[in-house]
Amino acid sequence: MIDYKALICHIENLDDEKTMNIIDDFVASDPKREEVIEIMNICQMGTEKVGALYEKGEYFISDLLVAGALLKEIKEKLQSLIDEDIGSIKSGRITLLSTNENKQGEVILAKIIQMAGFNIIRSGTSIL
Repeated sequence: MIDYKALICHIENLDDEKTMNIIDDFVASDPKREEVIEIMNICQMGTEKVGALYEKGEYFISDLLVAGALLKEIKEKLQSLIDEDIGSIKSGRITLLSTNENKQGEVILAKIIQMAGFNIIRSGTSIL
């Protein structure tokens, strides 16, 4: 049985080694499709916490990229266990506040965050 809170915490803390150890043990347990989807959702909760820390100014863009890469690695391991594409599951959501002073910088930042697998939200709507 996987400790969901520990998995979320390891992802939130960007501890890729502990996270992947849990995922490797999970894969070795020959899980059912429903369990795979559930673990993917749990991992998404961890990356949403990373996004929240970024929004608070406690994490940086590099941390978002690490979280996105970690979720991508998890998706690749879990993909082999089910027949459907889980690549469409996003890492979480990030809210960007516009200053109207640097639109070009905002677009570049949004693209970087999106490449890390996050959905970009601005004023309640997706900007990319």
